[in-house]
Amino acid sequence: MKDENRSFSLDELNKVSNGDKKFVEEMVAIFIRTTDEGITEMESAIKKNDMKLIADMAHKIAPPCRHMGATALLNCLVSIENAIRNSDKSIDIAQLVEKAKKEKDIVISELKTEIIKKDVT
Repeated sequence: MKDENRSFSLDELNKVSNGDKKFVEEMVAIFIRTTDEGITEMESAIKKNDMKLIADMAHKIAPPCRHMGATALLNCLVSIENAIRNSDKSIDIAQLVEKAKKEKDIVISELKTEIIKKDVT
């Protein structure tokens, strides 16, 4: 169950891992790397006004966020993709990407802390 104070939940990952701590750590590391890279690519695409790339990246990194229970980040990504695909000019995509970046930073920071805690115990 997702702890209300955390921005993610490892419940699904722990379930599919059958207690394999190394697997969980590897999946978290992959999530961190790909999400970080995806958001960075979205920021670069903002500068080039490449809305298609931004929507594609949001679409690409949304499923891992769903699996990690990172709902605030997931909601940002879904909003970005939907706004672009629906040509909704009333939504500031750059602002949403910035919000997604902040959410990503929170999730990654908390994930790293969680993994370190588990290594110590």
